[in-house]
Amino acid sequence: MRPVRAVWGQRIRLARTERGITQVRLAAAMGVTQQVVSKWEAGVSSPADERRPELARILGVDVAELFGYPTGKEVAA
Repeated sequence: MRPVRAVWGQRIRLARTERGITQVRLAAAMGVTQQVVSKWEAGVSSPADERRPELARILGVDVAELFGYPTGKEVAA
């Protein structure tokens, strides 16, 4: 089973790329560096709990869509 952070990272990357948002643009909107966004997407770290609603809003998705428990529909890496 993949770590939850890796699943969250995959969801963040998918939502971001589907909307044509670059890591740099997302980072600027969130007030973090591109490297931080890269770490989220790689599953190395995850956004702080209090930042998750802001991230979901920027990506135009529901917080639960990004950070809900793995559904089994995620693509295996």
